[in-house]
Amino acid sequence: MTDERQKKRIYFVYACVSFISWIILLFTLQHLDVGPAGPAQETVGLAGLNEYAWSIFGENVIYVHFADIVFTVSEIVAMLFLCLAIRRFVIGQGIKAIPKGVCALLIVYLLSAIVIIIFKKIDLETGPQGLTHSYMHPWLVLPLVIMPTAMGEYHVLVKDDENTVFAAQGFSLIIIIVTIVIRTISGQFWFTDIAGASLFSIAMFYLYKSIKV
Repeated sequence: MTDERQKKRIYFVYACVSFISWIILLFTLQHLDVGPAGPAQETVGLAGLNEYAWSIFGENVIYVHFADIVFTVSEIVAMLFLCLAIRRFVIGQGIKAIPKGVCALLIVYLLSAIVIIIFKKIDLETGPQGLTHSYMHPWLVLPLVIMPTAMGEYHVLVKDDENTVFAAQGFSLIIIIVTIVIRTISGQFWFTDIAGASLFSIAMFYLYKSIKV
């Protein structure tokens, strides 16, 4: 029990550090080097950094279709876990029938959805290609939140089939990498959008870990 509490505390500290880093980046974007950048000269924080990053990768819209497929896959994974939770709840007659890890995962998904909705309402900034509310956009955030946490719960979906779990985890890792790479080189998002989504997803991952332990 002591080890579990210690792990829970460590994971929660990691989550807090990541979340605070995300808040600091958000604050920085509002107050440091705010100016025009990108092809449409949209106003963005850390404009010099974002302009430089965008000038390296430019605009490669052809890759967006691959990223959209990845986004759809991550949505399907999230729905699978939601369906599993509902099934366990109904058949097992209560929330105790739902594995603790799946509950933790769904809590993190819900929190992420709330944050995304809030930022959609705020519409903090516009992306290089005119994409509205590019900071904390669901296309970028959801795959980075869903796939890392799902890697820890695939054994529940496939009933501890080690080969299938290993394959699913590898597939998830590929999706995470593809999301970051394609969203970067497509020119849809600012560099700071990707950095912010990454920090937020790390915070959500460790929050999931701290709840699960």
